[in-house]
Amino acid sequence: SSGINAEWPLRPGDTIDTVNDFYNFWYNFKSWREYSYLDEEERKNAECKEERRYIDKINKTERQKKKKEEVARLHQLINNCYACDPRIKRFDEERKKRKLELKQAKQEAYRKEQEALKLQKEEEERIKREAEEQRAK
Repeated sequence: SSGINAEWPLRPGDTIDTVNDFYNFWYNFKSWREYSYLDEEERKNAECKEERRYIDKINKTERQKKKKEEVARLHQLINNCYACDPRIKRFDEERKKRKLELKQAKQEAYRKEQEALKLQKEEEERIKREAEEQRAK
């Protein structure tokens, strides 16, 4: 696809911290939107104080509901961006690669240690056998 959002910018200076800071900013974003313009009940049409309070309560509940929907919409957008972000994929691949290399290095060290123990044991047995042969003569 072509257009303004066709490609993700891959800058060599992007680190996991800068990318995480970016997503944390948006996950913790506090919208300044307020939804009073969507109020179905108008406070000025109330005939008494109790009715105004009731209208305020209804309107407040509806505003909170709209704000919650807006936050959910924004989080869904951020989740989609995060899932498609090639920087995140690259960081995950690098992390997996480092983890695999570390695992392989540990396995190699263990193998070498076992090999050294085996050689040491064989050497001790050879010396012991030679000593027995010397005593037998």
